[in-house]
Amino acid sequence: AIASKNYPGAYPQNTDCTWIITVEPGRTVELQWVSFDVEGHDTCDYDRVQVYDGGNSRAPEIQKACGNGLPNPARIRSSDNKMFIRMVSDGSVSKSGFLANFTTGCGGHIVVGDEDGAISSPGFPESYPFNTICTWTLEAASQTKITLTFTHMDIEDYNGNCTSDSVSVYDGNNILSPPFGTYCGTAVPPSITSDGSSLTIRFTSDDSLISNTGFRATYSSSTSACGGDFTSLQGSFNVPGYP
Repeated sequence: AIASKNYPGAYPQNTDCTWIITVEPGRTVELQWVSFDVEGHDTCDYDRVQVYDGGNSRAPEIQKACGNGLPNPARIRSSDNKMFIRMVSDGSVSKSGFLANFTTGCGGHIVVGDEDGAISSPGFPESYPFNTICTWTLEAASQTKITLTFTHMDIEDYNGNCTSDSVSVYDGNNILSPPFGTYCGTAVPPSITSDGSSLTIRFTSDDSLISNTGFRATYSSSTSACGGDFTSLQGSFNVPGYP
């Protein structure tokens, strides 16, 4: 957890405090506000807390908040493995400040280089949690393609059309990119190679009581990558360059 200085007592005047949260590469930071009382103003010109999507204040601002009550939204997530929080107070009113918890989230932005890597559903190889949305963006150097190979697939297939839990793959750097497909069940999908230099993978689970072991997939910036360690009941694989 992180908290303003002296919390739950009044924070000092004329301060500028910063926190940097860093988690493992390829994951995200999730911040949950627990308590929040900072001198209010329409545009937060007096005292304020700012959250940035990166490791410093030059990163994009996710949220700026002041006043009494949890900021909206009360849970925010970085797009990468770092989050920067800054609290500034002036020389007048002091309140009790803030308390926030942070955890390592699923998904994130991954730069695909010469070394292969892997992504998996939360908790893998144990059961994944309910009501979860995870998005990974894989990006390689310009003119370099990415190959994604699923090695394990065990996702709820309640009605046969992947509307409960699923993993989807998109040919680009966001979920508005052209889809390769949406997958569930236990059959391992064929390997997927991007047309450009990025892929987006999104995993979702609903609020039902069914929770399986999820998925695991490896990625490589070279379409010549081959082989794998498969753990599903059924599936398919192909030689590099097929068809």
